[in-house]
Amino acid sequence: MNSSRTAIVWLLLVVMSCLLPESVCAGERDWPMWRCDAQRTAASRAELPSELHLLWKRELPAPRPAFPHDNRLRFDLSYEPVVMGQTMFVPSMVTDTVTALDTQTGREKWTFFADGPVRLAPVAWRGRVYFVSDDGYLYCLDAATGTLRWRFTPIPERLRGQKVLGHERLVSRWPARGGPVLADGTIYFGVGIFPFEGVWVCAVDAETGQPVWINDDCALIAEANQDHGGAWDAGLSPQGYLTIVGDKLAVANGRALPAFFDLRTGKMAPYSAGWGGRTGLAKGSWYVASIGKYFFQSGDLYGPLPDLPEPRLPAGGYLSLAELARLTGAPVEAVERWVRDLGIAVLERDGERCVPLRNWAASHLYWTGSGARRERERAFQNAWPRLQIDPTNDRRS
Repeated sequence: MNSSRTAIVWLLLVVMSCLLPESVCAGERDWPMWRCDAQRTAASRAELPSELHLLWKRELPAPRPAFPHDNRLRFDLSYEPVVMGQTMFVPSMVTDTVTALDTQTGREKWTFFADGPVRLAPVAWRGRVYFVSDDGYLYCLDAATGTLRWRFTPIPERLRGQKVLGHERLVSRWPARGGPVLADGTIYFGVGIFPFEGVWVCAVDAETGQPVWINDDCALIAEANQDHGGAWDAGLSPQGYLTIVGDKLAVANGRALPAFFDLRTGKMAPYSAGWGGRTGLAKGSWYVASIGKYFFQSGDLYGPLPDLPEPRLPAGGYLSLAELARLTGAPVEAVERWVRDLGIAVLERDGERCVPLRNWAASHLYWTGSGARRERERAFQNAWPRLQIDPTNDRRS
């Protein structure tokens, strides 16, 4: 992104943040975390006035994102401020800072320097500001003064001083790029991006900074489900924003698909790196957005399915399109569209249009994944099946 385009985006953010009507209460006026809330809905009950005008502006250095050319790692493509009360908190991946600005005047209230780039949006809550940095720490500051209240890292003390060159900067060997999210007084975030070096997903008490739980098992997932049902060792790389999805914590995994953790215990659900894939699909992203038990990533919708009957597929032979529609719970028109769009072979048998089956294909015909051959694959597909695919989500388009 060039500097002029960045300036335009920045001015729009300023205008929208500073010109909310006075009739909206303070809580509704806030934008306390990235995309407003823990579900990343990007929705607020605040109403903008019918006409906007510029109050002030500030010029910022051109952003220096870590991965400027990868669509799935755009978490720091631009500055991502949050607002609490009459203060805007602006992180910087260029100056390694978080700066507090008065929303009415644009005046700088304070600036805090971390020991590495601050690439993701902070969280503002009850007079405090929380953020992560490439130095490997989660910080908690006093929102009024910028004074450090506490900081926390799961990195073992003997290793905390280890630095590496990363994206033209000297950063921790375990940068914190799992963007923080807050729910019920707990801050969740991720540290480490190289599974073979060590990765942690953490829950910390937002008041005290004491750990609620720390999961370091996610660095090595034995026989994780990969593309085409293969099983190989894998690990997470938390890069992007964490999200609350129902009673789960969704951890964005950059170029791979997200992982899910129990909010209370930190136990990770069975992980799959290849569920729901298709030719040309760019899997993974730097954030997940949720509504209730449903979530969106890369333009696709995932969520629980209705209770459908267990399919009884023939071991070979043919299956009529009408029977396929019944088994999947989809309208016949939708099945006809699948056949047309995906180029599925169709034959006429006994006056009906049928799809040919092979023994190896029957286990994957039922779209809930209940016939999946591997336990992890079946568990993940049943928990978070893909319900709708964005036709634009294709590397070839």
